[in-house]
Amino acid sequence: LELFYFIKYILKRFPLYRRLAAQAVAKRVCRERNWHLGGLVGYKVGLDKGNTSKDTRLVYVTTGILIKMLISQKNMSQWTHIVIDEVHERDKDMDFLLLLTRKFIVSTFFFFHFSTASPA
Repeated sequence: LELFYFIKYILKRFPLYRRLAAQAVAKRVCRERNWHLGGLVGYKVGLDKGNTSKDTRLVYVTTGILIKMLISQKNMSQWTHIVIDEVHERDKDMDFLLLLTRKFIVSTFFFFHFSTASPA
């Protein structure tokens, strides 16, 4: 719990350290669950992208990496959940991320909802 508040402090005071926060949270989750980093839990930040595998189910990423992932996929069908933290700290990247997720949520819903409907 202390690490959580420390990370919150760093995110608020020093936005450039978001990548360190993503790494620290992923490592902390692995340590507490006794899992291997890069197995079920991993992280992707900046140039350090080697901490995930095909078995990774929970990925901690920075805002910029999530934007790149969404743009490259062009939809959100690959993910079941996306949790965006620190939304109240508005900047250009966060605003763009919120626009992308809203657009993709709506388009993914309509694609799956209407493509599976039987013809009338």
